Amino acid sequence: MATVLSLTLFLALIGAGMPVSLLSMIWGEISENMIFAASMAGALRAALAFGAVLACIFEGRVREKVGKIDLLIVGMLFEALSLVGYSLSRVFGHLMVWSLLEGFGSGLVLIDVCLILSVCTFRRTALIFTGSPLGIAAGAFVLSFLGERDLSWRTKCQLSGFLILFVTVAVFYLRRRYRLSDFGTKLQKCSGDSTAPGTVQTVLFCGAGLLLGTLEAMTVLWSIAYPASDPDLIGMGISTQGGIILGCLSMAAGRLLAALLPFRKKTKMRLCPLLYLCTEACLSGLAYGGVLSMRAVLAGLMLAGAVLGPLLPLLASRDGEDRDDAGDIYIFEPGCRQVFPAFYLAGWVLITPLTAALTGSGQLDRYPLWLLIGGAVLAVLLFLAGRGLRKNKREAEI
Repeated sequence: MATVLSLTLFLALIGAGMPVSLLSMIWGEISENMIFAASMAGALRAALAFGAVLACIFEGRVREKVGKIDLLIVGMLFEALSLVGYSLSRVFGHLMVWSLLEGFGSGLVLIDVCLILSVCTFRRTALIFTGSPLGIAAGAFVLSFLGERDLSWRTKCQLSGFLILFVTVAVFYLRRRYRLSDFGTKLQKCSGDSTAPGTVQTVLFCGAGLLLGTLEAMTVLWSIAYPASDPDLIGMGISTQGGIILGCLSMAAGRLLAALLPFRKKTKMRLCPLLYLCTEACLSGLAYGGVLSMRAVLAGLMLAGAVLGPLLPLLASRDGEDRDDAGDIYIFEPGCRQVFPAFYLAGWVLITPLTAALTGSGQLDRYPLWLLIGGAVLAVLLFLAGRGLRKNKREAEI
């Protein structure tokens, strides 16, 4: 039964990730067709983030009415509906409404997954969370495939929405066939001793989530934008969909590798930011010296994605684990599990003004430096949050 539940959550994350790359890939067609400025994409991203915040606020009320597993289905239905709504939009206000609904659906799915995974091992959590980047990569691939057939952006949105609806039907079938709502309720009743983060740790965790989402998106966007800005690399860069697919597959590979490596979670939490800092430091040095090649850009994208990917499942759990009566299920307290996903999703909003500022000032070669600074701040936040949790745990034991 636990395997079926894991498969259900994996499919839900795939469905939730599919629309993420939509605006980045077809916004040019939307703005040209509806006569909007390209900068208006920032407003839509803000609506997505605000929808995620609303999901954080109302998730508890919705979950009380429909249950934990059915909340996944509701969130995915909202996302599918929003994509179909995009295709029917005639004015910018319509796009804002559907962006808000998409963010609300994504937030419901991610928050609910974090709640259900409070009764799984870190290894299982990391494996399930590979579904999110795989879903983003699948969505980018589908849009690229449809684009090669000269379909309009409205048709792309409709077909993508129907594809998410198909995944939703699969999740609904598993939920009814194996009565996953009852199983999820039984697991949630198993609660071992846990150390909940305090107010300071909550702020640190949420700040880390906000910064993590920003760094993930900026890492992918830089690998796409920089080759187009360098005269020596023009024509050698990768497409938008290629960069998104490569970066997301690297994140999925990093989460898979983190699940399989026999290191402690504390070690992985420290190792991932350190490797990211080393990667961005090398890229910054190459960019400053004017010897940054396309191979280095792609290698940096893959390595940065691989070391950033495991941080989301790592942040969704605490260090301590207690075995319950079932023998193969672990109990852990997720770090800020109800608010952290909203901040993580909101982190993607910051990429639009930051990217526009660096592009407009012609400072894309300094992108790795800003990523290096962001990685250093993230490492400090993770260190302080982990230190606070260990202190709280020692005080609870006393």
